[in-house]
Amino acid sequence: MSLTKPSRFITQKRGEPSEPFQLMAGLLILKQLENLSNEAVILRQKRIFITRFLFA
Repeated sequence: MSLTKPSRFITQKRGEPSEPFQLMAGLLILKQLENLSNEAVILRQKRIFITRFLFA
């Protein structure tokens, strides 16, 4: 890991997370309510994104 390149989790804007807070909170709630693994939550989030992109 190079110290000159920023991590994919850090944005160029100072102090701002790379993912919206509402998205991360929603995924955490989904994980807890449905007792899902991390991988299952990510797969579900990708399916929701693709569905919204195709049918919106």
